[in-house]
Amino acid sequence: MPECTADTGAIHKDLLALISEMDAELLAVEPVTRLPSLESLRASYRLTFTGGLTLKGRVLDTSERVNRISQLHPLLDDAVFPALRAARGHAVLEEWVPDAAPVNEEGARELCYRAGEILGSIHTTTVPERCGAEIRLAPDDSVQRLRDALRFLRDTNLLSVSAVRDLETHAQLNAPQTLDAGLVHLDFCAENMVESSAGLLVVDNELVDLGALDMDLARTWYRWPNLDRQAFMRGYELSRDLTPFLHHQTFWAVFVLVRAAAYRHRVGYDPGKMIESLQALSRGKPPQPWRHFHTRGFPSSRLKVGFCCDYLATGGQEQMCFNMVQALDKTLFEPRVYAFRGGAVATKIEALGVPVKLASMADPLSWQRGWTEQDAREKADYQRLLKEWVVQDGVDVLIAFACPEAVDAANASKVSALIEKLDGPYMLDRISDKSAFDVVVAESREIEDLVRSRASDFSTSDDRITRVYPGVDLEAFSPERFCASTERARLGFSAGDFVVGFVGRLSPEKNVGLLLDALASLPAEIAGRAIKLFIAGPDEGEKAALENKIAALQLNDRVVLQGEPDEVARVMSAFDVFTIVSLTEGLPTALLEAMAMGLPIVATNVGSIAEVLHGNGLLVRSNDALALAASLQALAADPGQCEMYALKGRRSARAFSLRSNIVHYERIILSTIRRRGTLAQLAVLGAHKTMNLEDE
Repeated sequence: MPECTADTGAIHKDLLALISEMDAELLAVEPVTRLPSLESLRASYRLTFTGGLTLKGRVLDTSERVNRISQLHPLLDDAVFPALRAARGHAVLEEWVPDAAPVNEEGARELCYRAGEILGSIHTTTVPERCGAEIRLAPDDSVQRLRDALRFLRDTNLLSVSAVRDLETHAQLNAPQTLDAGLVHLDFCAENMVESSAGLLVVDNELVDLGALDMDLARTWYRWPNLDRQAFMRGYELSRDLTPFLHHQTFWAVFVLVRAAAYRHRVGYDPGKMIESLQALSRGKPPQPWRHFHTRGFPSSRLKVGFCCDYLATGGQEQMCFNMVQALDKTLFEPRVYAFRGGAVATKIEALGVPVKLASMADPLSWQRGWTEQDAREKADYQRLLKEWVVQDGVDVLIAFACPEAVDAANASKVSALIEKLDGPYMLDRISDKSAFDVVVAESREIEDLVRSRASDFSTSDDRITRVYPGVDLEAFSPERFCASTERARLGFSAGDFVVGFVGRLSPEKNVGLLLDALASLPAEIAGRAIKLFIAGPDEGEKAALENKIAALQLNDRVVLQGEPDEVARVMSAFDVFTIVSLTEGLPTALLEAMAMGLPIVATNVGSIAEVLHGNGLLVRSNDALALAASLQALAADPGQCEMYALKGRRSARAFSLRSNIVHYERIILSTIRRRGTLAQLAVLGAHKTMNLEDE
């Protein structure tokens, strides 16, 4: 080894050992960072060697941390993360980035977009089993770590007893049920990035580990207060859906701020700013950078968004209404729902604290028994009442689910944006004159093409027609939430059964009887597994006929027929395959939910199903029981094919996240308001300067 001429007196012996193994002579040592703690070994140095070689040397607190870096750093992209040269004991040597400059955060939307791409890529990196790929995180562990940190802040008199109590309550109410685990960075922020001739590089990676992905996101939110979060989210969602994080952002805000404050106090830093933020958060006032996130209360000025439906009974259209109301950004939008008649979905919406107004309290499905004069009178009342409600409530935006009454209501009020949502070909002509609509939203390419082909007939134009696919709550519809064997037993199935499932309305167009015909033509067992059928859904006139057919085909011991399930995802977790056998469809919500649950699909080739069912299921001809039976038999006989379809389905479902869906609608609303809004509406937008979604 060449003789060292630099002053190395303050360098840890493990780093000196790595330096001694280099083929070049160490010329200079320049300290870069060091935490002000007598107990911490952590330090970093710029090391200059002969031959123009420059490396970064690090000393870490534990050899376990160094071993972890040795395992995980090779998984990082060399084009973004400086290469690791050596690691042993407490020390690490890595490449020094030449000609690097700190990133410029001023107006750096492109930087934030690229940063989102990088972190999303980290979080979706496949981790080999040798590195701990089977890591499982329990939400209760995160809650307990939070409690421990809160008690520390209380015992050191940094937070009052009441503030600790309020913060713990906030966290518990917003705690996630499951945690996505994977590769995490734990210090991903502008401070640790540089711009060089090679592009954006992340230069401090000593904390890379396996852990909760959403906790890592929250640390970035906290560590990067000037982050353009909309641009960052766009980049991140190229790899992973942000819905789980956004649903539980209050929990993660408390988690990272509490733990950061406790850590800074322990190592000698002043945690004053974080304590101030936590005190504000305990009072229900989210601090930077969570200032737009909802905890207790809302801003005084928001855009009022009305949703108009005919019915709020169970169905795909109604579920989409619920999903949109639930996911809409409540810091900027104030939703309310109007319907002719109610149903189960109305109750769910009211449980969110969103007002629901109904014109009639009659059975929403009574029309199936024949349209009466009383029904006609109540429908006329709905047209009158809807006008009154929209005016009284000061609605700014009206979204009509093919609801003709919405047009008159919008014309009679100060609504600045009228939007029609079309979720099936059969809905196109419900409103034949679409000239009043600022935007007509089709839920699939098939429907979009149909509307465009008849644009002149509908008195609209191409520039007013767009497509937004439905969204599914990927956190709620996650197979990891449930134990499949437990759910199968709950529904009356054994572990070895092959369970074919259907969840949906029991109505004529759903053609559920075809499943019974297919089952009757299949053997009782295939590949040693008993073939069973589970059917669940609200009765819309077909349940009695299905019960009679089950008895006539002698399928009582092979079929379970139930009413509407309390939780669709829980029921789906017991299935081996999901079926849709409709005679007509738009783009079924249940199809996307089943994909998210990792179920192979067998579906009739109707409506827009083929647009999303490619490589993750089988299409069959409509009303063909033998073709349906053949597809089910093929899946029952080939577990490998089922697994392949399940994996592809889950991946495909990411493109239909509820977050992506609602962001598209928010952009449509905002862009329309900016074109046509009143001064008061524009003032509301001005108070929310970060919400430039339509520019994304």
